[in-house]
Amino acid sequence: MTDSPRRVRFAVVPAAVTLAGGAALVVGGWFTVNLAAYVWGLVLATVGAAAVLFLALPAVRGLLRAAMCVLLAVAVVGLGLWLPQRSLAGEFTGSNIRWSIPAAGELAVAVYDGNVVLAGPTSARVVALTDGEVLGTIRAGRGDTFSVADDRLLVVADHSATLHDRRGRSVWPSPVRADRGVAAAAGVTVVEAGDSASAVADDGSVRWTRTVDAKRATHQRFPNVAELPFDNINLETGPPVLPRLAALPVPASIDWEFLDPATGAVERRAPGDHAGVVDGRAVTSSLVDGRCQVSLDGAANTVACTYGKPWGYGTALFFENGANASVIAGDRDPVYLENATLTERRRLTVSPTGMASRQGRLVRGYPTLRSVNDWQFVAESESATVYAGNGAVVVLAALRRTNPFDPRAGFVPTAASPDQDYRVTVLDQRNGDVAGEVRAHDVASIDLVGPGSALVVADDKAMLVTGPGLP
Repeated sequence: MTDSPRRVRFAVVPAAVTLAGGAALVVGGWFTVNLAAYVWGLVLATVGAAAVLFLALPAVRGLLRAAMCVLLAVAVVGLGLWLPQRSLAGEFTGSNIRWSIPAAGELAVAVYDGNVVLAGPTSARVVALTDGEVLGTIRAGRGDTFSVADDRLLVVADHSATLHDRRGRSVWPSPVRADRGVAAAAGVTVVEAGDSASAVADDGSVRWTRTVDAKRATHQRFPNVAELPFDNINLETGPPVLPRLAALPVPASIDWEFLDPATGAVERRAPGDHAGVVDGRAVTSSLVDGRCQVSLDGAANTVACTYGKPWGYGTALFFENGANASVIAGDRDPVYLENATLTERRRLTVSPTGMASRQGRLVRGYPTLRSVNDWQFVAESESATVYAGNGAVVVLAALRRTNPFDPRAGFVPTAASPDQDYRVTVLDQRNGDVAGEVRAHDVASIDLVGPGSALVVADDKAMLVTGPGLP
């Protein structure tokens, strides 16, 4: 006996109301990130959908009708549980990840000659940036000093240095006594130990030696860095990028000599409180009456600064001036940048290839060291750190809870130690296009390796995030 049409019509009304109410709870639970509301809504929507189907097929009898309702209920529950889990898993999988390899306990310590060095507590691996292939291993830990020496890698540990090629193989036949690297050119690396500087050829022979002022060599030679630090650098550990001229402090003098690493020939001698090399140019700097007197290959310049010691970053010199910075890039006039203090609270992040700033959630990028042709990006929370360099901008943002099945409580501004994950978003500095992104709980290191490309070590894996079509 079939159901009467009138009874069916009356029964469909509460079934439809149950379905609509459940759907509303599902939507509300999703947008308010309320797991209880989402689950209860899913239950009610499933019951309502099954009831509507059951009542809408009065001509279908017996087990077939019941089976269809059960299949519909299973489908609704399955989709309701699978879709948010799929969304959550997709965030951790990321987008535009060219390659990913396990990297438990490791972080990136150097990028050289198209490779990245991932260092753990007691060993390091050389990995090709192109495809993630492990090219070799180095007996060194992340507490050692890794310096880029031309197309090679200098590792200093316990006053002993080793040199490695692009596959991590030892270049020198035996370790060399050294406290830090000073300069590098094809086939030769200059190192310092105490008051002596030596140029060591790739075969381990010493080309030349010089006596230096050990104190000035340690503290008054400015570093060449792969990115600007968040605080001042103590040069006892050595700069991460060795320039192509050796700046050596002359003993019992305020002068510095700039030597060719291969021959030891003095190319320039000049006085200064601090010295170094940027873009192949000999630089001296002295703080005089609150301003830095700077000489680049003999050409004089004056910039506002707090300290006489700058940072060499690519082709530019960066001087800190309180919360601001003065930048000399090439032969152009100095650029004065506000709110570029070298602290984690700085609003402006600068590099030779451009700048990026953040105010609240709004990130602005600039493809040059001028505040023109800017683009905008909105971070997912106001708790964000911005990195810029090598044609890329990375936004590391704490995530609010946006998925009812998210295991983390998410970023809460008032929480002292919020249980949160992070989104790493890689942008092309030229136009602000999103090259790729990934979600992670524990971010160990981020290295900007090219336009719209970054090497991210997070959650015990290393990943190259880069946009399609980018090198």
